[in-house]
Formats: sequence, structure tokens, C-alpha cells
Amino acid sequence: MSFRSSSMCSWGTLSMVGPRPHVAGQLAGGQPYKDVVPYYDDRLRVRPGITGWAQINGLRGSTEDADLARARVDHDLAYIQNLSVTLDIRILFLTVKREFLTGSGN
Repeated sequence: MSFRSSSMCSWGTLSMVGPRPHVAGQLAGGQPYKDVVPYYDDRLRVRPGITGWAQINGLRGSTEDADLARARVDHDLAYIQNLSVTLDIRILFLTVKREFLTGSGN
């Protein structure tokens, strides 16, 4: 976790778990996200997070492919629909396991 991410988390602008923040105007498959995924703004109902359901399911990095971008947003919305402390703990556990213990994070 970067210093910037940890400081944003402590200031309350970023959660530990949630959809990853996107830069305004971020592109997906060479087009604005909202053009590729019409329901993109639905993911903004919760604070963005340092890690999330999409990330632990391998949907991270570049979004040059529109289908990958759609899958990432779909995972973000599934997280929001199933939001719970238990799910957050599971995501945090899997993040630590994959990133730090097994080194299988991409």
C-alpha cells in the first residue's frame, strides 16, 4: 500500500475495501468508461477502496479491452450489492494472502 493510499484512507476519502478509484475521464477500450459501461456511475455509491472484489478476482491493471472493463465494473457492483463486514474481511484476507504470502498478485 502506498503512502498516498494510506493517508487517503486515514483522511476518510478512501476505504480499505471498495471499488478501485478511477481517474476522471479514464478510458476503457479506447472509449470513456461511461460509453462502454452505461451503468458505470452505479459503482460510485460507495467510497473507493485500496483493494476490492474485482482486484482479488484478477481484474486489475490496464483496461484496454472493453470486456475486461465491463467485467471489472460488474464485480464492483456485485461487491456493492453484497456489501458486508464478512465480505470485506474475506477480501482483505485474500488480498494479504495473494499479494504478500504467496506472491501471486499481478
